[in-house]
Amino acid sequence: MSYAMGNMLVLDDGSRWGPFTSHWAAVAAMLRLGDREFTSLGDDDAYDLLIERDVRMHVVQIEHTRLQRQIAAAEGID
Repeated sequence: MSYAMGNMLVLDDGSRWGPFTSHWAAVAAMLRLGDREFTSLGDDDAYDLLIERDVRMHVVQIEHTRLQRQIAAAEGID
């Protein structure tokens, strides 16, 4: 389970991302990972959005690797 610890975002895989400008910026990034429609009430700092973009790319890479492994396993069964 991902969580915000201080101004850092810790993902399921244990990787740590940040530092964000605040704890709440890290929380907003975490929420947007699960719901791209989430809108924070405060202004999103450009620096925080860059970190969030990098986190999203990391998560996509993890998902891609997971799917590749599933495909390889399925091909091995047939």
